[in-house]
Amino acid sequence: MSAIYFSSLKWSSPLVFEGVPLLFLLLNILLYKWVKAAVVKSPAKFVNAFMTAITLKLLFTASVVAVLIVLFPESKAVLALGTFFIYLGATFLFSRALLKIK
Repeated sequence: MSAIYFSSLKWSSPLVFEGVPLLFLLLNILLYKWVKAAVVKSPAKFVNAFMTAITLKLLFTASVVAVLIVLFPESKAVLALGTFFIYLGATFLFSRALLKIK
């Protein structure tokens, strides 16, 4: 049943979707600088800043998906899945970059 549903969806993404990785890049740079500054203060501040950064990224992702689905309802599966994979990649790179901070 789900295969029929997914095969009937429009699998092309709107041109606006090309800007989503740039938004995540900008967000990651800002959050990285903020979390990096928290490392200097204390381990507890670092953990708090890291968890807050991940939460902000998750809420940002949900907002982006909601706005894109409202604007482009015919491409909702592509937009939701694409934004999800961009979020996963950005979060993985963000976490790996923070592991190198001493």
